[in-house]
Amino acid sequence: MKRLAPLHIILGAFVLGLCSALGWRPGTCGVTVPLVVACVLTAVCWCWPGRSWQRVVCAAALALVAGVAGLAVGGLRVAEVAHSDLQPLIGTVGQVDAVLLDLPETGPRGVSVPVAVTAVEGRPARGKALLQIFAQGTVPPELTNPCGPYTEGAVLRLANARLRPLPQAPATGFNYGRYLARRGIHVVLSVSAQAAKPLGFRGGLLGLLDRLRVRARGTLQRGLSSPQRDVLRGMLLGDDENVDARAIEDFRRSGLLHIMAVSGENVVLLCSLVGAALGALRLSRRTTLCLLLPVIAAYVLLTGCAPSIVRAGVAGAVVTLAGLVSRPTDRLLLVLAPAAVLLSLNPWNLLDAGFQLSFAAVIGLFLLGGRFRALLGRMPRPVAEPAAVTMAASIATAPVSLAAFGQASLVGVVANVAGGFVLGPVMLLGMLSVLVGLVLPPFSTVLNVLAGLLIAFLLEVAHVCARLPLAVYEWRGPTLPLLLAAAGLVMLLVLQHLAARAGMGVAGFAFARR
Repeated sequence: MKRLAPLHIILGAFVLGLCSALGWRPGTCGVTVPLVVACVLTAVCWCWPGRSWQRVVCAAALALVAGVAGLAVGGLRVAEVAHSDLQPLIGTVGQVDAVLLDLPETGPRGVSVPVAVTAVEGRPARGKALLQIFAQGTVPPELTNPCGPYTEGAVLRLANARLRPLPQAPATGFNYGRYLARRGIHVVLSVSAQAAKPLGFRGGLLGLLDRLRVRARGTLQRGLSSPQRDVLRGMLLGDDENVDARAIEDFRRSGLLHIMAVSGENVVLLCSLVGAALGALRLSRRTTLCLLLPVIAAYVLLTGCAPSIVRAGVAGAVVTLAGLVSRPTDRLLLVLAPAAVLLSLNPWNLLDAGFQLSFAAVIGLFLLGGRFRALLGRMPRPVAEPAAVTMAASIATAPVSLAAFGQASLVGVVANVAGGFVLGPVMLLGMLSVLVGLVLPPFSTVLNVLAGLLIAFLLEVAHVCARLPLAVYEWRGPTLPLLLAAAGLVMLLVLQHLAARAGMGVAGFAFARR
């Protein structure tokens, strides 16, 4: 293992401080004492240089300072998430001005969408809310049109809006009210469809990104129908609000649900396309890398800033910055830097299933991907590579899936080997469609149709694999088959490690005469 660098220590302690802020609110003494200890340790290193223990003492001082900084930042963010100007107004009815933060999600009686409230009864107010728009009978089509007046950035005036408290915690199952509170949403706004009047769209940089996203969404819809159209938007832009429920269930049972999370593969593909275009203009490598940074940032904002894409975007920025300064990066930094950014934005992200799944998958790939590639080394590369990646990610994310959803797919390797090879081409066609659609809209239709054919194949693979016997393991506590499977996996990984040290294949090492 490589020696930890100061940056690793600082980021690791900072992340630990951010996580600690969820359960610990230190007073002035709790912050001052670690800083004083860090100053003393620094003075010791200054007075007795060149000692063998100097590196350890300096690392401890760095960790203390970074940990206190993380604790302070985390405490401020937790307090900010918990504050809302709207909570004292619960139970009142009035006129509310709000900005939509996402696409409306269709429900049985209307739509719901998170909003940022800007005014109540004409007076400025600040806070997030869950807006529920109820419809009499059929939901008006303009409410669910992803390119209509009710999209991200739309400014609404809500007449006779009722401010209600969050849903009560159920006896069992998912606590939706607590989930909303951890996102900074503390109030539910209820209003009829007739009382929700669009006033236009917000301006500024966020408004520009809103318009770009709507335009990209409209481009990806050309020539396609549901569910292929909705899946393509989900893969490229993270729009998974109104994807067909049966398709989502098939993806979940088959282990293909990860395709709906905009993540690292999207960032890599985007950087490759933009890098190739800038290279064709004969720009220098340093200029190209500098231009890639705002491109990555814009794509993260464009896709909604979900944990998976923020993690991938920060990791891509770290790799790009390392290239700018001609310094190597490492796996630990690619985990710690995104975690520090995400937890600085909201420490409650630590308890979000999307955050846990994203980081578990990446850590699993780093720790187990190479071992499974070695185990499957004799298989053809087009089969061995996706199988090894899926096995590593599935094993790492299985505990999170079982804890969060009560089930985990057992056919993920089969589904990803059978249909995973179309993911790259689909995303390539989608990105080209968005770029070409800005200049030549008819050509984007052709690209969308080609992507739709591949998505139809992927949907069929998911449907078939989801219907296989024992496709899903449902958690019922630690059973004998589960313990035996875990023990067998550990033995297999140990055997592969020993075989690699002996310079032999797994089968040859297992049956070799001692």
